[in-house]
Amino acid sequence: VNRAIAVYNNSIAHEMSTFRRLVANEVDARKSAVEAKHRGLDALSAAVGIHLVQKADPSSIVPTAVRVRRSIAPLLPRVSVPTHPALEAKIFDGILELLDNSGRQFERTPQAFSTLAEEGLRDVILSSLNSLFGGAASGETFQGVGKVDIHLRIASGEVFVAELKFWGGPATLHEVVGQLRGRLTWRDSYGVALLFSRNANFSDALASVDSTLPQCEGFATLAPSSRGKHHFAARFSIPSDQARQATLHVLVYNLFTATPAKRTQRRSKSVVGPNS
Repeated sequence: VNRAIAVYNNSIAHEMSTFRRLVANEVDARKSAVEAKHRGLDALSAAVGIHLVQKADPSSIVPTAVRVRRSIAPLLPRVSVPTHPALEAKIFDGILELLDNSGRQFERTPQAFSTLAEEGLRDVILSSLNSLFGGAASGETFQGVGKVDIHLRIASGEVFVAELKFWGGPATLHEVVGQLRGRLTWRDSYGVALLFSRNANFSDALASVDSTLPQCEGFATLAPSSRGKHHFAARFSIPSDQARQATLHVLVYNLFTATPAKRTQRRSKSVVGPNS
């Protein structure tokens, strides 16, 4: 009995000697994971040039007493800051990359998205944008002379706009370019058209966009495009100010599926009685 007790005590002493080291290793591993996650968010914030606001846990917020100021100074807008600043190229490129990633995801699983209408695809993209920009993205928002499918207002007031269309031939490109030109104001420098083709022979759609873009009204000159064969860009005049030009980017994605998506229907289980 004494020997069994001694063995048991020795095992406890051995575990106690290694317990602190095991806990320290676990804490270090979790700390490294959290730091890696924060570095990734900081890298994303730097890429798009937008400060990401960390949301606090509501349960950890301690209510404080309200303090009433005796005098409230009038808040006057600073003259040096415009009410509608121009969107910087670095910020635009970061948002364009996010949209391009969404379009490529649609292409990887076309059966899941080919049956959606334009509004459905738009809502999926808006959900992705709002997860990063705290609900700043909206759809069917007034901009210029009409509503725009995707409207993203950046923290400092810059505006990003995009239109979605299903590809139906050159007329689709003429229509979406005309819509974008009408939505842009003299302060805007960029617009984006997202085209989704559900037709076979996707290469024909790309060739048609390439040849049709210079024929669209307001075309000035081609602009650099660097995201692949599905990306086109050109400079266009703005109807509200012919002296101003904006760069319109056209991104085309293939949603063709050889077999249509099918919905599976589960059979209801029949109840068997005791006398069956």
